[in-house]
Amino acid sequence: MSFDIRYRTLTERPRAGAYGSLMRAMSAHPLIAGLIGGLLAIGIALARGWKGASTLPEVAAIICLLVLAVWVGLFWMMRGFFGSQTREQVEVVRRLTYEDDVLVWHDGEAERARIERPVWRLLRAPHASGEDDKPACVYIIAAGAQQEFVLETRVLWSEASELASQECTPHEVLPAHVASPLLELARASA
Repeated sequence: MSFDIRYRTLTERPRAGAYGSLMRAMSAHPLIAGLIGGLLAIGIALARGWKGASTLPEVAAIICLLVLAVWVGLFWMMRGFFGSQTREQVEVVRRLTYEDDVLVWHDGEAERARIERPVWRLLRAPHASGEDDKPACVYIIAAGAQQEFVLETRVLWSEASELASQECTPHEVLPAHVASPLLELARASA
C-alpha cells in the first residue's frame, strides 16, 4: 500500500517584522510602553495647546499626570493583548507519504519525520468515552527505530472501546476521512 496525502493546516509562529518586535517589547514592558505613550500624548497636547496650558500651569500639570496614569494603566491592562499579538497563525500545506515501507511527514519542502519500516499501533485516548454511534479520539502511532509519529483522529466509539488506552501527544490532528489510509494500516497490524 502507498499513499500521498496533502492537507492544509494552521500553525502558529512568532510574528516577524517591526510590528512583531514592537508587540514583544510592549508585552514584556507594559509600564514603560504606557509611560512612553503617555509622554508622547502629553507632548502632542502641549504642543497644540500651549497657550491654554501656560495660562493655568497647575491644572495642565494635574491633567498631564492623569493622562500619564491612564496610559500606564491602560497598557498594563492590555499586556495580554500585546502578548497575543506576538504570534500569528499561518496556513501551511503538509504532506504524508507512505511508499516502499517508509512514512515521511513533510512541512512544505522540509521533512519533519522519516520512519522506515514503521510499526503501526492504534490506541484510544484515555479521555475518550461515549456511545456506540458517537466518535471517539484515537491515536495512530507509526513507530520506527529512532522516532515515532503520532496522529490523532476520531473513530466510532464501538471500535475505540476495544482498543488499549494510552495518553499521547499528537504531532498532527486530522479528520478520519483524511487519515483513513493510516487507519487502514494501523487496523491491519492490530
